[in-house]
Amino acid sequence: MLKIAVFYNQTKPQSTKTAAEILAWCATHQIKTVTCCYESKDKENDDRGDTHATQIAAAQVDLIVVVGGDGTLLRAARLFAKLKLPLLPVSAGRVSFMMHLKPANVCAALQHFKTTQTIAVDSRLMLDAIIQKRPGNLSALNEIVITSVRRARLTSIEMLVDGEPLKTFSTDGLIIATSTGSTAYSLSAGGPLVHPKLDSIIITPVCPHSLFNRSMVLPSTAKITIKTGIKSERLMVIADGQFTEDLEAHEVLDIQAAKVKLRLASTKFDDDFYTQIKSKLNFLN
Repeated sequence: MLKIAVFYNQTKPQSTKTAAEILAWCATHQIKTVTCCYESKDKENDDRGDTHATQIAAAQVDLIVVVGGDGTLLRAARLFAKLKLPLLPVSAGRVSFMMHLKPANVCAALQHFKTTQTIAVDSRLMLDAIIQKRPGNLSALNEIVITSVRRARLTSIEMLVDGEPLKTFSTDGLIIATSTGSTAYSLSAGGPLVHPKLDSIIITPVCPHSLFNRSMVLPSTAKITIKTGIKSERLMVIADGQFTEDLEAHEVLDIQAAKVKLRLASTKFDDDFYTQIKSKLNFLN
């Protein structure tokens, strides 16, 4: 019997409504469910995230249905990627670029999973940001951003790739994005559109003080190192716009592909990448 977890933001009316409809349908179609929700006011570093992951791991579900907008999926990626369970993104948010499945098609997709007992999966690269000589790390599905603690403040950021010095940027910040994140902040800063099935790391400067303002696309094997000088602005490291750490003068930050990839369930009802960029980014119009 198929068993799913439903993860959503209970302070969002549309997400709550869609989640309730999914749970009600499952109750009449012999699909077991576990409910897992959070609130917008939840602190990024509270203990509830670990509690959610522990709850879902203990329930031994086959699939996590993520209901909401892109922010909910980014949160779910950080919490659940380590469980190596497929996530099914269901659109119930304002932008929802990464939420490929419309609510009207969720029940048909779940019925297909139940009948065939198979779940097709796309793997997505994630990034880990590690401040040397500190415990823990920040994980991101879309991007890691390095910027001054004081907003819109020009700062100096030295970058090395695979141990080789590349460039010292005078810039408002740097965006280190995945291909999945190429449609987010990196795109707004002038970065390229990259198909999410390509494993790549994209470096995009934010408002650099330079006539040369181009992104770089690196292989996913690249290890990026960020250094700051003693006179540098205190920097902030931001993962997916949700989770932050301060980077003090002379501290060193390493960014590289995470060991675990996010597993996204795919269905025949999904909007593909090209449909998404045409309909939501007004591409080619």
